[in-house]
Amino acid sequence: MAYFPPTNPAPLGYVKPTPGVPLSVLAGTPTAVNQDFKCYALRFDAERSPSVVNTGRVYIGHSTMNRSTGAGVLLTLEPGQNDSYYGPDRCGNMLQPDNLFVDADTAGDGVRVTAMVI
Repeated sequence: MAYFPPTNPAPLGYVKPTPGVPLSVLAGTPTAVNQDFKCYALRFDAERSPSVVNTGRVYIGHSTMNRSTGAGVLLTLEPGQNDSYYGPDRCGNMLQPDNLFVDADTAGDGVRVTAMVI
């Protein structure tokens, strides 16, 4: 059985990129929050708002990701889907959110981002 340490969710806000222009996962985070932190995992909920589901796919990846070839894409979320991306060490805060970006197929679509911090 895998060990998953207890985590504290830290909501980082909604990220709604312009299609074809990747936007940092921290773009929805208030500027008062330390942008240079590390976390255990990031949870992504593919929705426009708490009550409106996306109409197209949303992508999580590197700043240079290419949606059409898949290069640099780490996660692809269908409308209404959620998924998590874990750091290299599931027992510590090793993931740097400022290295990840969001892109979307459809204008107005995006994700709600939550950092899981130990």
